[in-house]
Amino acid sequence: MHVVYRKRNYNLSKLHSIKPTHPPLHLRVAILDMNNGHRNIGVRNIQRIVTNFAHSLSDSHPHVSFKTERFHVRDKNEVPDLSFDFYISSGGPGSPLEDDGTGWEKAYFKLLDQLIEHNLSHADKKYFFGICHSFQTMAKKFNIAKIDRREKRKLGVVPIFKTTDGKNDPMFEGLLEKFYAFDNRDWQVFDPDMRQLKNLNARILSYEEEDHRIGKAITGIRYSDEMESVQFHPEAERDGILIRFTDPDEKLHIIEILGKKEYEKLIQSLNNPRKLLRTYKTILPGFLVRSFNGMSGHYGLEPISRDLKN
Repeated sequence: MHVVYRKRNYNLSKLHSIKPTHPPLHLRVAILDMNNGHRNIGVRNIQRIVTNFAHSLSDSHPHVSFKTERFHVRDKNEVPDLSFDFYISSGGPGSPLEDDGTGWEKAYFKLLDQLIEHNLSHADKKYFFGICHSFQTMAKKFNIAKIDRREKRKLGVVPIFKTTDGKNDPMFEGLLEKFYAFDNRDWQVFDPDMRQLKNLNARILSYEEEDHRIGKAITGIRYSDEMESVQFHPEAERDGILIRFTDPDEKLHIIEILGKKEYEKLIQSLNNPRKLLRTYKTILPGFLVRSFNGMSGHYGLEPISRDLKN
């Protein structure tokens, strides 16, 4: 048998232009559930935002994968170690002052200290975002302000007012000077200790009122490039809130606490879906983008744009 070998023409210039493939990179996300065993849609929304981010990232970085783990902090004393890349700590019910000296609080505070220590001495930074109850717990740990019970629960879609620092901070990039977010709390962080904030190199990014000189609650803080926190719920979206608060039992509970008029105000505050949508698509997705870009250089990766689909 006569075998004919065909000569192949290789375009060497094209071969040399092919970029080397990256080895698989597995990033880990710890979701710290602070709901103390109570049913809540916030953690589900956080998980959805992370999943959407990972899916969008796969177009430009197909070798990067995400693994998310959930930790029941207050009810099961589960606190993650330092092996994660991203930490998102949820909201939750109850007083931030009632858990003084508990095992979970000690472990939570230790984690915050370890993250700060790690980021001061390592190139591979780790990123932390705190929400609502976590915001209050962090303020307590770092002793940056007073914490007290509100005279009346803050509930509904409410305005958030940027400070001068907030206007220039990437956390709120793309949001107006007054933007809107969902809030649901009985407690507040107020009357900041400016000396302690300066010692920590921390900055207040927003308040609940435009004129915050008379004890108005703080709603946004940056502790470092890698650690930030908000009082409100950036993971909240309109449909999920309506499902929760139109549930007959939840509706009755709110009316018993606040009255029918306040319940109706809550529902009315959801009339404009765009108010929450802009915040939902900006703050937590932005945190994930900034965090990934902050660690991209360490792994030799190209940074990504903020225009990823949420």
